[in-house]
Amino acid sequence: GFSYFNNQKLKKAYDKEIIVADSLYQAKDYETARNSYRKALSYRPNVPYPSEKIQEINQITGIPIASSDTLQQEIPEEQKPEEISAPRTVAGTLSPEDRQNMYGLFAGAVVGEKEFYTLENDLIKVNLSTLGGRVYSAELKNYTTFDSLPLILFDGDSTVFGFKFFTWDNKPIETNNLYFLPIADGKSMVADNSSRSVSMRLQVEPYKYIEYVYTLEPNSYMVDLDINLVGMKDIFTGNLNSLDLNWEIFLPQQEKGRQNENKYTSIKYKYYQDDVDGFREMSSKDLEEKEITTKVRWLAFKDQFFSSVIIADNYFLNAWVQSQKLPESPKYLRHFRTELGVPFEGKDSEIINLRFYFGP
Repeated sequence: GFSYFNNQKLKKAYDKEIIVADSLYQAKDYETARNSYRKALSYRPNVPYPSEKIQEINQITGIPIASSDTLQQEIPEEQKPEEISAPRTVAGTLSPEDRQNMYGLFAGAVVGEKEFYTLENDLIKVNLSTLGGRVYSAELKNYTTFDSLPLILFDGDSTVFGFKFFTWDNKPIETNNLYFLPIADGKSMVADNSSRSVSMRLQVEPYKYIEYVYTLEPNSYMVDLDINLVGMKDIFTGNLNSLDLNWEIFLPQQEKGRQNENKYTSIKYKYYQDDVDGFREMSSKDLEEKEITTKVRWLAFKDQFFSSVIIADNYFLNAWVQSQKLPESPKYLRHFRTELGVPFEGKDSEIINLRFYFGP
C-alpha cells in the first residue's frame, strides 16, 4: 500500500508540473518551461513526453541535443556561469490576464526584479535572492576547494526552496518562483558584534503575506529562519493541517578525488525524539528515494566533509527525500531533493521556527 501511495503522490506532482510546463511552452517562455519539464521528468523518469518537449525547446533555442538521457544533459547546461544571473520569470511572456488566471491572488508577485542581499559573519556568507526569498548560495569563508577556490556548498538559480500549495480558488502556487519584497538595513549585512537580519516578504494583500526572516549571529554556522504566515488561512485551500516545503540543491565537487568524495555524499535525517537515519554511504545506486511517514527533527544534505542542514525547532510531520548521482556533470556530484511536511494550525497568524546549518 505504501508504494502505491508514493507512486500516486509522484503522479500528482508530475501531472501538476506538466500543466505548468505546457502553459509556459504555449506562452513561449522556453527557459522556464524547460525547467518545469525537467522537474516533471524527475517525478516520472520513464515517461517520454517531458524529454520530447525538452528536445523541442532545445531545437527552438539552439541548444545541441545529446543522444543520452535528456535530464542528465540538462543539469550542467543550466549551471553555466553566464546563465546563473539570468532571472527565471514568466513576466516577459505572460499577459496580465494570463498571470491572473494562472496565479490568482499571487499574480502581482510574478513580476519583479531579482536582487541579492548578503548576510555574513567571520565563518559563513549567505546570499539571499528576492526571487523565491530563498538562500541562493552558502559559502564557508575559512575553507577552500581542492583547487583553492571559495568553498560554496550550493548556488545558482537551480536551487529551490519554498512552499507548494493550492489556494482556495484552486491555483497551484510555488513560492520559489515568485518575487519577495526585501526588508533590510542594507544589501550587505555583517554580523560582527551583534546579530543581523534580512526579511523577505511575499505580499498577497495588505495584511496577508508569507515572510521569511533570516537572522545570523556572530561566529556561528547557524542561520535562523522564522517564517511568518499572516492572514494565510483564508488564502490556502480549506482544512490544511500541513504545508509542503521543498528544498533542492545541486551539490558541487569540493575534493580532488571525485569518486571517493561521492562515496561519502548522502542525505541524512533525524527522526523526532529518535535516531539518525539516511541513505547508506558508499551506495552504488544512481537514484535513491524514500518516503518518511513519521516526524523528523532535521534533514541534512552532506558531502564528505560539509553539510547543509534544515532543522525544525519542533518537528516536520513527514518527509520525502531523493538523491540522484550526476556522472555526466563535470561540476556536480548529486542532485538532492526533499519535500517536508510543515505543521499548519490554521490560525490568523503563525510562526514556523526553523534553522539552517551550513558548515563542517
